[in-house]
Amino acid sequence: MATDSGPLDVVFVEDSYHGKKMKAFAKTRQLTTKRDEDNTITVPGPIGHIWKYGTKRLAITFLDLTTRQWATIRRACVKTGMELQQEGDYEGTLLFDPKNTKQVRAALKVTGLKKKRKMSPEQLERLREMGTRNLNEFHKRRKALLGSRTHEDGANDPRQG
Repeated sequence: MATDSGPLDVVFVEDSYHGKKMKAFAKTRQLTTKRDEDNTITVPGPIGHIWKYGTKRLAITFLDLTTRQWATIRRACVKTGMELQQEGDYEGTLLFDPKNTKQVRAALKVTGLKKKRKMSPEQLERLREMGTRNLNEFHKRRKALLGSRTHEDGANDPRQG
């Protein structure tokens, strides 16, 4: 759906149906989504990003790769059945079916995407305890090394022989 905001300015608004499908794809794979400047919902990765292409497919776009990196990624993706949509020397776009598990695995691998870590409340509590325990031990050691006084008043300052 596009709305005309002036004679030359056209603003594109993402269709909510496609936005929901992209968010559902990301949620089932525990990935984060982001809105681009043109209001498109994407899944950004360290190497490339995934976005909705049409009604039934997703696309991966790669920018600023070396020739060797792009050739390796292109070969691996085409081998799984992805369609090469756009090809440049250092960049390109590949289309894939989100229902095809081989293609989805390859897409996640080549874009460098990883699942968000989900932790149980027990794991979170254990991490908090470990952090607190380590911090308390650090302060005990520091106090034992410095004594009860600190460097602010000049006592026990190793720089003052």
